[in-house]
Amino acid sequence: DEQGLEPEQAIVCVDIWALDLALPAALGFRVHLVARPGTPEHEKRAVRSTAFGSVSSELGGLLEQLDIIG
Repeated sequence: DEQGLEPEQAIVCVDIWALDLALPAALGFRVHLVARPGTPEHEKRAVRSTAFGSVSSELGGLLEQLDIIG
């Protein structure tokens, strides 16, 4: 609200779905999961099932989502 942005204009990027991405996704934010080697498949599927969710195995995947690199 302070920045005058709608949730879909911002992105939350972390490495744990349940603790950090589930609530922002439910609120309509874009979410990006940086998967670790041990990240469970159900977390990756949960992120991909959201309207604005994406997953990568490294932080560079976030840059692709933001169209900074491609």
